[in-house]
Amino acid sequence: MFINYRNERIEFNLPFDWAKNPYKISSYPHHLMSLRWINEENFSKEQIKIIILDFYDFHFVKKILHPYYVKIQADHCTCIRLFKLYQIKDLFKDDDKIYNIINNIIFRDLKFLQNKKVYRIGHNHGIMADTALLFFYNRCYKNNIFLLPILYRSYITFCMMWNIFGETK
Repeated sequence: MFINYRNERIEFNLPFDWAKNPYKISSYPHHLMSLRWINEENFSKEQIKIIILDFYDFHFVKKILHPYYVKIQADHCTCIRLFKLYQIKDLFKDDDKIYNIINNIIFRDLKFLQNKKVYRIGHNHGIMADTALLFFYNRCYKNNIFLLPILYRSYITFCMMWNIFGETK
């Protein structure tokens, strides 16, 4: 298996080192941790399952604290990852183990985006986080999202970013 990144193919060997950054630039871990490179054109269902299980093992079982998974710089890739996981989870409706693992990652990511220490008020990443949370709130994840604080902080962020005419400040 290979991950496509900037016209290069990076070999995906198990166990994969999700913390490795061979390019020493921030866009690589962002791309990697977002999981946006997972698609059905390049990976079979079984390969996607292997990738998700390895991701889960690295972050949930071994609890390796990668900055792009546990710190503020993870907000953007977490939003992208949430949408990707939502997109692929129905591939595994018939496999309780991987379906539940995907949901566990989603639950963790929803909790992460609600953390006040991670939220960037007045910033486009804040809007992105709130958009993701509202999307998931409307799709059977209501019990995992505290709506009022999300709406309040979104309102403040919108007020900080745009004037009454809808122009950016």
